[in-house]
Amino acid sequence: MFKTGLKPLLAVLMTLAMLVALAGCKAHKYDEEWIIGKTSEEVIEKYGEFYKCIKVAGSDGVYDRSICSYIIKPKRKGFLGTTPAELFSISFDKNGIADRCWVETDGKGG
Repeated sequence: MFKTGLKPLLAVLMTLAMLVALAGCKAHKYDEEWIIGKTSEEVIEKYGEFYKCIKVAGSDGVYDRSICSYIIKPKRKGFLGTTPAELFSISFDKNGIADRCWVETDGKGG
């Protein structure tokens, strides 16, 4: 079907196409590298209000010793059950500085 010289070229082109497609895929819009080291106020300024936080912000508006989250994928109810929401969560240290980010499933019941 193919001449011998075309098979390696076809394999290279397919590999490049897959790499380009995967490079364009990002699970969420949040820039973890930018967020680490920022205060909750700076994060809110860039991405908007959090979906939920485990602690209320201090009088200065900064979340410290807290975990705050944004919704990546909302909860979906379907014929076979409910798929929980997917969250992008940020941990803020005692000084109110973001020190860790991760993706998790929302444990909120209901």
